[in-house]
Amino acid sequence: MWNKALYVVICLSAGGRRRTVAFRQCLLSDLGHSSLANRLLRETTMLCATSHKITCVDVQRPAHVLSTTGSLRASNLNSLAVRQSVIYRTERIGKDRLNRQTKNIVRCVCNCHRTHRSSAFHKEKGVNRWIPALLKAALVISIVLPGTASNRVQGAETSAPWIGTWSASPSITDDDGFNNQTLRQIVRTSIGGTSARIRLSNLFGSEPLVIGEARIARCAQGQQTVPGSDRAVTFGGQPNVTIPVGASVVSDPVAFEVPPLADVAISLYLPVRTAPRSTGHVDGLQDIYIAAGDVAADPAFTGGNTFSPGGQSYYFLTNLDVMNPAATGAVVTFGASITDGLKSTVNGNRRWPNRLAIRLQQAGMTVGVLNQGISGNDFFTNNAGQAGLKRFGRDALQQSGANWVVISDDAINDLNTDKPSTAARLIGALRQLIERAHRANIKVICSTLTPFAATGPVEAARQDINAFILSSTTSGCDAVLDQAKAVSDPANPAVLLPAYNSGDDLHPNEAGLQAIADAMDLDALTAGPPVQAP
Repeated sequence: MWNKALYVVICLSAGGRRRTVAFRQCLLSDLGHSSLANRLLRETTMLCATSHKITCVDVQRPAHVLSTTGSLRASNLNSLAVRQSVIYRTERIGKDRLNRQTKNIVRCVCNCHRTHRSSAFHKEKGVNRWIPALLKAALVISIVLPGTASNRVQGAETSAPWIGTWSASPSITDDDGFNNQTLRQIVRTSIGGTSARIRLSNLFGSEPLVIGEARIARCAQGQQTVPGSDRAVTFGGQPNVTIPVGASVVSDPVAFEVPPLADVAISLYLPVRTAPRSTGHVDGLQDIYIAAGDVAADPAFTGGNTFSPGGQSYYFLTNLDVMNPAATGAVVTFGASITDGLKSTVNGNRRWPNRLAIRLQQAGMTVGVLNQGISGNDFFTNNAGQAGLKRFGRDALQQSGANWVVISDDAINDLNTDKPSTAARLIGALRQLIERAHRANIKVICSTLTPFAATGPVEAARQDINAFILSSTTSGCDAVLDQAKAVSDPANPAVLLPAYNSGDDLHPNEAGLQAIADAMDLDALTAGPPVQAP
C-alpha cells in the first residue's frame, strides 16, 4: 500500500509509438531514465489539484478542458510554472491560477489523498475513459508536489528524501533595495546531509528578481567561508535565474556535505537594482553581510560589511534542504516572536527551536527543525507578516519533509491587544489548523500559551485556551508542548517565572527558551509517517 500517493500520468509519443505509464510521487525520479522526458520536463508546467479529480488542460486554450472526471476550475489548481527545471510556486490554496506562458503542453494531474494500489486506482478512477484523450498529446505530462524537485545530483539519481534543515518565514523587510551587490547570509542547520538545495522567494516583491549568481559554502567565522568548501548553486543548469513577482524558485541539487548544527553561508549576487521592501524575514537575529559587485565565490568576502538596510533580516532566502536517508522528517515550529527567538542573543542561535535541534541530535534523532516564527504575527491580521491562518499552508504544511508542526504562540498576539479575541474564536482557529494539518497527514503538537501578566477576561481566555489544548479527548492535538507550565511562576501562573523573564513580562529570556525546548516530549517526534523521496 502506498501512503500519500500522488499518481503521475505520463504520455510519451516518439517515433509514432505511444505509451502511457502511471507513477506514484516517490517514483517521479524514474523520468530521468528517458532523455525525451528529461528534455521535456524542463519545459513543462506542473500542476497539483486540490481535489480528487483528474483533468487534462490544453495550454494553447487554457479554458478548454479535454477530459475530466469532475468539474475543476483554474482557481482550484496549484500552478507550478517550470522553466529549465525551476519551480515558481504560487499560493497553494485559493489564489492559484493557470500559467499561460508555456505553450504546446498538455497537462494532467491526479492528486489522491487516499491510499490505493495501482490496479485499484485504475479501476476506481476509471482511467480507461480518459486515456484516449491523453494519447493525443505529443509531450510528456508530469506532476510534482510543492517543495519537490529532481533528485539528480551531478548526473546520479538518488532516492533520498528532501528534508528541511533550516527555514525562515517570508514577509516584507524594510530596505531600499540592492544594486550590483552580493549578500552573504548565514544559516544554522539542524540536520546534516549529503546534498543541498535552496529556495529563494519573491513572494511579496513588486518587480521580477534577478539572481546573477548563488553559492553555498561552510562558514569559517563572520563573513569568511572555509576555502575549498564553496560550491556553485544552479537553477535548471544555469548560474542565474529571474524570479517572477509572487513566486519562489528551488535550486538544482548541489553535491555539498551539509554538517548538522553548523553555520552555512549562502551568497547571492544581485546584478541589477531590486525593488525596495524585499521579500525576506525580519528580525533574523543574524548578521547579514553585503559587498559591492560579485564576490559570491570569494572566501574572504572582500569589502563586506554588516550595514544592512533592513537590519538583521534575511533577504529572498527562505529554505535550505538536505538529502539524508536517515532522516525521519522535519518538525515545523509555527508561531510568533517567542518562536522567532526575539529576546535571544544575536548570532547566538539560542532560539528554542535551535535548542530543540540540539536535543534531537543528542538523542540520536535525525529530525529537521524548521523555524516558521514571525515576530508580531497573529492568526487573523496581516500586521506582521501574513495572518497565521493564511500562511499556515505555505509556511507549515508545504515545508520539505514536514511530518509534525508545533502550533505555538500566534494566539498570544490575538489576546495581547487593544481588541482581544475571544477564547471561542481562537479555539476555532486552532481546530481549523489542526484539521488542515491532519488532512495533509502531518501530526500536530499543540502548545499552551505562555503568560504575559494579563488580568480579567484576557487571562481567563488564555486559561480557557490552555484547558482546551490540554484536553486530549476534545482538542484533536496529537501531542502537547506545555510551554506555559515550563516558564510560568508556580506561585502565580499568570506571570513568567522571574528567572525566565526577559524583562518585558511577555518574552522568555534564553533560560526560558531553553526550558521550552526541554519541555518537548521527544517521543512525540518518533512516530511520524514515512518520508518519501520526490
